[in-house]
Amino acid sequence: MSSVKLSIVVRGSFVAFHRWPGASEQYAYLGALHRHTFHFRCVKSVTHSDRDVEFNFLKTQMQQAIDIQRHTDDTSTWSCERWAEWLLEKFQCILVEVNEDGENGGIAECI
Repeated sequence: MSSVKLSIVVRGSFVAFHRWPGASEQYAYLGALHRHTFHFRCVKSVTHSDRDVEFNFLKTQMQQAIDIQRHTDDTSTWSCERWAEWLLEKFQCILVEVNEDGENGGIAECI
């Protein structure tokens, strides 16, 4: 049998407000606090195919951590890339994508 790399995928979303203080004049409206539904997709390596990491439990942990982070730190200037980087590091994922309202976003991945 050939070598197989296994991963799980966890998807979720959260509502948050953010702003981009460095927005150019053309996109000045992004400097004001505005609301998005942020969607995330996290890919995490596993070592075997029998629920090495139970993805429902991982998703619950991620949702709780996001909620805590939003209420304990000022995340109002966090970009999609920053959220992706934070999730990647906190949950030792190999790839995380975060987007705004199911559209544009950012990716962080282990290299």
